[in-house]
Amino acid sequence: MTADVIDGLEACARAALAADFEPVPWANAPPWRRKVALAVALAALNTNNPDHARAAWVTEMVDQGWRWSQEFNEQQKTSPGIVYGELTKGGTNHWLSVVKAVREVGQTHRVRMLGA
Repeated sequence: MTADVIDGLEACARAALAADFEPVPWANAPPWRRKVALAVALAALNTNNPDHARAAWVTEMVDQGWRWSQEFNEQQKTSPGIVYGELTKGGTNHWLSVVKAVREVGQTHRVRMLGA
């Protein structure tokens, strides 16, 4: 992978993180959040589908040991967002905005994208 491709993918992951419900600057994001943001960015670039971006988020969180709870707790790795199934209208709108932000940055950085 070339440095340009890596820079473009990181820029897309930064966009995913910035579009999060609780965004944090990339420099202040813990490694687990950066890894989740990269998974979301790759899904957005590869599918242009909010359901797939959200599924990538859930999968990466679970792979890192997170589980569902009514309360978000970073130390206990719990989040109310870790659910499977259909998105609510608000959830769909959020994930559409994430995908759009990632793909706009990807286009600027000439990152290869699939999907319409």
